[in-house]
Amino acid sequence: LKGWRVARAQLQQAVEDAEAGSLATLVAGQIRGWILEGSFAPGQRLVEAELSRRCGAGRSTIREALGRLATDGLVEVEPYKGASVRRLDRREVGELYRVRELLEGLAARSAAETVGREAKAHTTFSSGLAEIAAAHRAGDLGAYLAENRRYHQLIMRSADNRVLERQLDMLIVPVFRLQFRALMTWELVERSRSDHARIAEAILAGDADAADASMRAHVRASGQEVAALPDAAFGT
Repeated sequence: LKGWRVARAQLQQAVEDAEAGSLATLVAGQIRGWILEGSFAPGQRLVEAELSRRCGAGRSTIREALGRLATDGLVEVEPYKGASVRRLDRREVGELYRVRELLEGLAARSAAETVGREAKAHTTFSSGLAEIAAAHRAGDLGAYLAENRRYHQLIMRSADNRVLERQLDMLIVPVFRLQFRALMTWELVERSRSDHARIAEAILAGDADAADASMRAHVRASGQEVAALPDAAFGT
């Protein structure tokens, strides 16, 4: 009888732990979404009490969620200081761009191969591009960043490669872009839009080599622009 009670207590604890873990996963996803959309900027403190109020979850769940985001590299947790959205340092940014160049080039190549051979994919990609272009007409940097994110997501979806999508998601590229948002100029925006048009043209033509090369050149040029920024733009 005693052994049965112990087993039941252990099972109950396992259920409670699983429920708590599921809630922390949901909360981590919510906080991640706020960070990616720019509600919390790189370097900004994440106050547990505020997050608890916004998420409707207890402080212990918030701490566990923040710990998970720290493991993902999205959040930094410091003793006696709490949590904040990470700001990438200069070395991390350089490394991120090198990996992005390879992965996003592969995504563009895969998208061209898929769109080039499937009429439905071609139509979907063309329609998505039209929606993105329409969203940009507001003429502000916020609209551009939203357009830019949708554009790269569209290519990723068109590539139809779940492993590649997970790897790119781990690079937390949207947060990285937000870190340098204040330093964007319209000259850079127009250069980027020109690159986007060239990449889209190659994908719609089913030219995998050109799509790959154009995307890699686009990412490389962006990396060179960021590398020229002053040290104050980076984390430590």
